[in-house]
Amino acid sequence: MAGLAWLQRRHLLKEERFFNGINPNFKQYLQTFRQQKTNDKVLNILLVVAVIGVIGTVAYILVRNKNGEKFTQFYVLNLQGKADDYPHDIVNGQSGTVLLDIVNEEDAAATYKVEILIDGVKVNEIDSIVLKQGEQWEHPVIFTPAKIGDNQEVQFELFKQGDTSFQELHLWIDVI
Repeated sequence: MAGLAWLQRRHLLKEERFFNGINPNFKQYLQTFRQQKTNDKVLNILLVVAVIGVIGTVAYILVRNKNGEKFTQFYVLNLQGKADDYPHDIVNGQSGTVLLDIVNEEDAAATYKVEILIDGVKVNEIDSIVLKQGEQWEHPVIFTPAKIGDNQEVQFELFKQGDTSFQELHLWIDVI
């Protein structure tokens, strides 16, 4: 930026140039540098090299390190694609339906599996969901409760192949 400012300043008339008592004259700086002791010259050169090295290192890291945080987005939505108004009261023998949404932000292709449990009992499973980096999977998922009762927990567990951890989402339903 200093170099660009210097170039722009050269094209201005002397009367238009900002002057604060310091004239950026590189010939004068070069003469002053030549008059310095050898130790001071070496230290100044090392300082300039260090500053250029730091700038180069930062630029390299910013350009080279494109890998941000790796994660998978996992959502449960209602059938209109909203994060509210989920099925709550379900008649015994009927099913509930929600949209499951998975977005791969793992910086590589990944294979997923979803297990659906009601009060700890597996009622459905979706296997081999293969997504490329940035790809989204959104599909309706049906779950059918096996018993009548209030406050039954519906769990949606997302597993990524090759990873022992999982993500978990919950809904609470009343089966009447």
